[in-house]
Amino acid sequence: MLISESKLFQGFQIPIPQTLVYALIGIVGVLLVLAVLIGLLYLFQMLFKFNVFDKIGGLFKKKEKPGGGQPESAAKVASSDEDPDEIVAVISAVISAVYESEGGEVPPFVIRNIKRK
Repeated sequence: MLISESKLFQGFQIPIPQTLVYALIGIVGVLLVLAVLIGLLYLFQMLFKFNVFDKIGGLFKKKEKPGGGQPESAAKVASSDEDPDEIVAVISAVISAVYESEGGEVPPFVIRNIKRK
């Protein structure tokens, strides 16, 4: 019994060699699309590697703030001669605020050690 004579393929009138050609065309088409996508990714990789966008006109250049350079971090703003009691007070206030925002009572706690970097 041939495949074309079975009940499953009874409604199809396309011969098997022609079906194989259609399948081959479909597979080749998918592989061509994948090759084009891989080529585009490779092209973009090269463009970013050699900073072509910066040379063209800075399409992706970050705009600087009118205030100047980068903002100072909190560690740089704080002077090194601050009172340790003041730091303990700030840390304990933050811990208390977190417990209160969660709706619970503030348990008694003690800050024992502060390590500075």
